[in-house]
Amino acid sequence: MDAATREAFRQRLLEQQRALVRRIYDLEAELAAASEREIEYGDRAQAEDTELDLELLDEQSRREWEEIQAALARLEAGTYGRCEACGKEIPRARLEVLPTARRCVRCQETQEVSAEA
Repeated sequence: MDAATREAFRQRLLEQQRALVRRIYDLEAELAAASEREIEYGDRAQAEDTELDLELLDEQSRREWEEIQAALARLEAGTYGRCEACGKEIPRARLEVLPTARRCVRCQETQEVSAEA
């Protein structure tokens, strides 16, 4: 992968990171607002479901943050775009769709099948 391509992916990952930070702050503000509201007894179950949904989304955002950080670290280390399992180059088309990809499609499918078993 040439330097210009690496830089383009770095910029894309940084933009994803900025968007994610905004989403995390929005979710946290929404959680705080939900917990501050006074809820009538009949609405309590619905409010609890909403809070749980927001907490799950927040956790998903944190995992996404970690994946972006790991991809940026791979860029710095010079290993970005290489499959962590087989060492082969991850096709650019896959990285365009999923810039945080750690494995090529074949190795990712193998891991998912192993995890299901």
